Amino acid sequence: MNRLFSVCLAAITFIVVLAGAQPVHAHPGGLDKNGGHVDKSTGAYHCHRTPCSAAAGARVERRAAPTAVSFKRNEWGDWKDFDNDCQDTRAEVLQRDSAVPVTFADNKTCAVAEGQWHDPYTGDEFELALSLDIDHIVPLEWANNHGGAKWTTQQKQGFANELDNLITVGAGVNRDKGAQGPDKWLPPEESYHCIYLSRFLQVYKKNSLQFVAAEIQAITPIAVSCDLTI
Repeated sequence: MNRLFSVCLAAITFIVVLAGAQPVHAHPGGLDKNGGHVDKSTGAYHCHRTPCSAAAGARVERRAAPTAVSFKRNEWGDWKDFDNDCQDTRAEVLQRDSAVPVTFADNKTCAVAEGQWHDPYTGDEFELALSLDIDHIVPLEWANNHGGAKWTTQQKQGFANELDNLITVGAGVNRDKGAQGPDKWLPPEESYHCIYLSRFLQVYKKNSLQFVAAEIQAITPIAVSCDLTI
């Protein structure tokens, strides 16, 4: 009887200890290179492997989704002609991205008409400027919802014309992308994924924008495969 009691007691103790450990380890998600991950159910970052720095993962302990913020497109303005040469930002990006010297719509050399453009999002080639959009790699509305809503009007309009954040692409793919971040949208051309994410992250960091936990959870595997740091 005493032996049976001892065996039962040991089994109960093991179950209690195991149950107590469950909240720490029993939730879904792979480990990142820091040795931890974000718990999708809580948005909290947990370490699971030594070494692991909670401080390194602390920045992902944020709300699970971007807070809805009023986006007023007019505050971000239109294309600007900062150097007063009659060519606005759109015209300057079209010239920058064309593989050949562009031609203009009139003798004033203000509006670009033709050139030779490769759309890295799709791999398509274009000769008519009217078929092209200038994409904000970090979309304006996305920036607004990730910290940009607090910027001054001058900062917003500067961001809208920031050359490092602009690229010439086909109008169709640009409109398919809309205001989505890299957790929801990547270029159809898979070979451009790493370059696109790298450029997105450069602009994101430069302007002190902030991902939320769910976005980091989705982007981290791609960033790791591209040897990029979020």
